This record gives sequence, C-alpha cells and structure tokens, in this order.
Amino acid sequence: MSEREEGAQREYSSRKQEDMEGGLNRLDGDMDTLSRRLAQTEQTVQDLRAKVDDMENRSRRCNLRLTGLPEGCEGGSPTKYVEKILQNILGADTFPNGVELQRAHRSLMSRPKPGQPPRAIIMQFLRYQDKERALTAARRLGTLRYENNTIRLYPDYSFELQQKRRRFDETKKILREKRVEYRLVYPARLLMKHAGKDLIYTDPGEALKFYYLAGTYHEAKL
Repeated sequence: MSEREEGAQREYSSRKQEDMEGGLNRLDGDMDTLSRRLAQTEQTVQDLRAKVDDMENRSRRCNLRLTGLPEGCEGGSPTKYVEKILQNILGADTFPNGVELQRAHRSLMSRPKPGQPPRAIIMQFLRYQDKERALTAARRLGTLRYENNTIRLYPDYSFELQQKRRRFDETKKILREKRVEYRLVYPARLLMKHAGKDLIYTDPGEALKFYYLAGTYHEAKL
C-alpha cells in the first residue's frame, strides 16, 4: 500500500471514529433527556394521584364508618335505622337539630360468609358539624354498645390515606405508653407536644427519633 493510500486510510478511520464518538455523545444526550422526562412524568403522575386522593377524601368529609352491627339488622331502611342508633348511643343532646343523614349503606365489598365479620355501614351526614359531633362524642364515650353489639365509629378515609395513617400505629402505641400528648391530624401528620409547643411530623420515624433524643417531654393523659 502506498503512502498516499495509507494516509487516506488513516483519514477515513479518523473520520469514522469521530462519527462514532459523535453518535455516542448524541446517544448519551438523548438518554439524559429521556431520563429527565421520565422523572418529570413520574413526578406528574405522583402529583396527580395525590390530587385525586385528596379530592376523594374531601368528598368523604361528611362520612363516617360504623362497624360491629350484624348483617341485615338495618332492614330495608338503613338510613333511618342508623339515625336511630346514633341518637340512642351518643345521646340526643349530641345533635341539637337532630340527626339527619343523606344516606347510609353497607360497604360495597362482597357479603361475608357465616362466621366472618359484618361489613361496615357507611353513612353520610347532611351537615359536617353533626359528623364532627358524632365522632367527638364517640371518642369521649369510649366503648359503644347497641343491642349487645360492640360498635365503633371511624372517619371514612380512602384506602391510600388509611395506609399512610397506619404507618403511625407503632409510634402512637409508644407515645401512649409513655403518656405523651399527641394527635394524628389530617391528612396523615403526627402532632406532638414538647415544652409547650406543637411539633408536627409526617414521618413516624422522625417523631420517635425526636422523642428519644429530646430528653424531656410534655406528658399528659390521653
């Protein structure tokens, strides 16, 4: 091969290498762009899910769940039946204007088999204030009984929000044992008293970490 041919070959190889390096650089740039777009898309989906869940829970703000009543005891008029129960177990003075529910029905899961726990009854109050009065009275009274059945009232949260709030269960148990004053506030935040101040945590681990590191605590009966 002549010197001219060798030079041409080297020039061709050099251009080929430059083209390959340029292609790899463009590919790296495209991958970076796709990674950023994927991260942005995932964040958008996460934000949208949070908004939808917030809207769902806001639509349930007048709802409560009632558990412990045998299947079928409500008969054909569950709304009237639940209104009667609330008046009976919580006291007529709990509701200055009487109990008014827009509707009440069993949860939409499959009817339980014999021996399984009954489905919850979901009720929607006409007035948000009455829902809050019912929940406050139930917490004050503690154990509720109706016709030899132990019943409980709970807020009607979405499944996703219930899971977020359950993350605090172990932390709440420890704080109760230590007689530390706390509240779990909407949507899923732990409010804890310390030195006369309200401290708010969204992470149960961080709340416990502070508790063990602080050294002194504001304690009170729950």
